[in-house]
Amino acid sequence: MGNKTIFKCVKKGDNEYQIIASTPDIDRDGEIVVPTGVNNLDSYLKNNPVILAQHDWWGQPIGKAVNGYVDDNGLYLDIVFADTQLGKEYEYLYSDGFMNSFSIGFSVKSFEDKQEGDIKRRYFTEWELLEVSAVTIPANPNANILREAEKAGHELTAIKSLLKNSQTQTVPVPEGDRAKALRSATLRLADKITRRN
Repeated sequence: MGNKTIFKCVKKGDNEYQIIASTPDIDRDGEIVVPTGVNNLDSYLKNNPVILAQHDWWGQPIGKAVNGYVDDNGLYLDIVFADTQLGKEYEYLYSDGFMNSFSIGFSVKSFEDKQEGDIKRRYFTEWELLEVSAVTIPANPNANILREAEKAGHELTAIKSLLKNSQTQTVPVPEGDRAKALRSATLRLADKITRRN
């Protein structure tokens, strides 16, 4: 059967996870939320750093952001899940790989429309972060929990995160179709990062 590659959540502590809440990629609505356009990250983290489930503004939070930063490549947060039944359920879904994605709830302060060939693209250039949600299907497919490959067996240099320059580590080389799929995904990911820089 051979060794399997397992991707685990990137953790900074026992229950602190790293996520990409937003990136400058074109979302499924054909728009771009410019990460550096967030105008209240400090106050969000200090005053009301809620992590919600599925943008349910009337429901209970499932966690909170405890730290974060923004650069041209994305809005990064360190989050902890709440020690409640719902928080524990969501932590299980992410830690065991049933869910991966996040989404931001925000208020637009300013935007620009740019003509890109035949397409008029909207860029949200200044915005207020209201909340971050655990979601099954995100508007931005690259807003995900950060994962890293776990070392066990034969060696393969793997990309640790989607958008950050980070250390590489060795992971098992899978066999057959899974190996081809992993190599193909890694090449696409490397190409995407190269184009972005």
